[in-house]
Amino acid sequence: MKIALYIMVGSLFLIASFFLYQNSLGAIPFLIGSIFLFFLVHKSQFASKKEEKTSIKNEDPNKNQ
Repeated sequence: MKIALYIMVGSLFLIASFFLYQNSLGAIPFLIGSIFLFFLVHKSQFASKKEEKTSIKNEDPNKNQ
């Protein structure tokens, strides 16, 4: 659920920065939006890997026997 929220917020931020780019503000808002989206994706990937590691640690060892 968090990943979908990150994607929606990042996409809206990128679209807003593109419209700022079209209003003769230069490429800086679009660049900032791209960097922000990159960090959101990176954070979501790190969070999913962290959740995967904790689920493996919490797994019952007698479950497979």
